[in-house]
Amino acid sequence: MKLDKLREWIQTLGLVAIPIILGITGNEVAKSNATREVDARMVEIAAQVLAGPASDSTKALRNWAVKELARHSDVPFTAVAESALVRGGHFPGLTMQMSRRRVTYKVCDSTGNNCETFAPLH
Repeated sequence: MKLDKLREWIQTLGLVAIPIILGITGNEVAKSNATREVDARMVEIAAQVLAGPASDSTKALRNWAVKELARHSDVPFTAVAESALVRGGHFPGLTMQMSRRRVTYKVCDSTGNNCETFAPLH
């Protein structure tokens, strides 16, 4: 008789616990997806700002864009690269492609040949 009662309790616990666990897991996945979408959008906005012309009037905006890239991108920049981006420097042969879930970079030589595509590790 005791085993039957124990089995009933375990089954009841399972019936209650499974939906709770699935709800918590689904919520975490949804938050993670939302965060990745926001990160991708912020990287896109920052890249658009940095692709524009550099001048004294855009310096504060360019500083913001570099900080947002550092915050939302998985690719770290050196201090020299950050400084060049703020000043309006560019990196010849470097292009960025964005899809819904990934950012990839394509690096070519100065003539646009010998290209290599890579993606940051997550």
